[in-house]
Amino acid sequence: TLEQLRPGLRQLAMNGAPAPIVGHELADQRGVVMAEAELAWPSVHGVVLTFEQADLADAWRAAGWRVLVLDADAATIEGIGWVDAVSEILRIHNVGQGGSV
Repeated sequence: TLEQLRPGLRQLAMNGAPAPIVGHELADQRGVVMAEAELAWPSVHGVVLTFEQADLADAWRAAGWRVLVLDADAATIEGIGWVDAVSEILRIHNVGQGGSV
């Protein structure tokens, strides 16, 4: 995954989050890839998209996934720390430097 996301992934792991799938692909019924996510947690149907992948958000949503899009700085999602946003969809308590959920 992106270098700047690695400390947050370590923090999520320390807080008990399951490991994400990196580069998860959304395929149609024929197996044609329609979208890709930077990080995905299939157990909760949640994905994190990079700022550059924002145009793929509608495809994920149409397939029933919760979509979080990183801001251009790759540190936040809609102005809050991305670890906090992911912690919320994973329903875990974030006790690290990003705050708490």
